[in-house]
Amino acid sequence: MKDCRVSRWITAALFAAASSSCSSFGQSPEKITDLCAVAVDPAAFNGKTIRVAGIAAPEPHYNIFLYSNKCRRSAFIVGTNDKVDRTAFGLTLSNILWATYPEQKRSATVELVVKFAWHQDEVPARVMWVKKVASVQANPGVWQSD
Repeated sequence: MKDCRVSRWITAALFAAASSSCSSFGQSPEKITDLCAVAVDPAAFNGKTIRVAGIAAPEPHYNIFLYSNKCRRSAFIVGTNDKVDRTAFGLTLSNILWATYPEQKRSATVELVVKFAWHQDEVPARVMWVKKVASVQANPGVWQSD
């Protein structure tokens, strides 16, 4: 009888531990990862879900660039999907970047939760696959590429 109680206690403890670790699975990272750090060491972030903040701007071939003013020449390609695009922030971002394209280009300050993919021998090599648009705000004026 004593062995059964110990077994049930161990089973309950293991279940509780597994449940608590699973409950945090899938949550968005809270800490913002510096885009310049990702640019310097992309292998360290490959395959990881990270939260980033930067400037999103349209690219002539209907892509979106994401960059930081601290390392503007180290831009990333942003990839989205229909699920993200249909959210309120996703629609706002799309409207800011593409509403007047190609006559005018606008940029937006964004905070994104992304899964980073780095493919050293491919073009583009660094892609931020958006899982969530956490915030978006239009920047004043017309965005000019370098």
